[in-house]
Amino acid sequence: MSFRLVGFLLALLVAVNVGCSDPPSSVGSSLPETVTSSAPAQPEIEAVWSLVTFEVDGVEEAVEIGVNTSNQPWIDLRNPYLTGSLGCNAFGGTDNTYTLVGGVLTAGPVFRTAAFCVNEGEDPTDEDAVMVTEGAFYGVFEQGIDGITVEVFADEMVWTAGNTRLTFSKAEEPPSG
Repeated sequence: MSFRLVGFLLALLVAVNVGCSDPPSSVGSSLPETVTSSAPAQPEIEAVWSLVTFEVDGVEEAVEIGVNTSNQPWIDLRNPYLTGSLGCNAFGGTDNTYTLVGGVLTAGPVFRTAAFCVNEGEDPTDEDAVMVTEGAFYGVFEQGIDGITVEVFADEMVWTAGNTRLTFSKAEEPPSG
């Protein structure tokens, strides 16, 4: 055998061992450790979320049933499509699948029912009536046509689009009412 062929075979043997996941200890001890990286994990959003605060144009308000909403607003993200309650009206659809990529949520068309809600004894012309929360919640869908920025921190989720920011807390099930 020529020295050239022996050198080639030796180089081939080293190359094969470098590619092995468990190289022999005599060769592997001098090789650098293999470092693998993966894309950051997507935040866990597949849950029911209750709206707790909303901010429009820098003014934050807590969700208060009977003050700025008639019922607890919520969203259910356990399915591949959006569904929930804006507080008075329902929203959803079977053709509005959502995706979350790189912290941006996009969805297909979102429908909503069109009832006007007021609390008993409330002036329906009052701008601070129960429809305020609903306007902020649905406003995110309208402003987020190119996507809604989503941040998730343990049991809290924050949506931002345009001049609106919504803060949700994780819930076991959709609220009744």
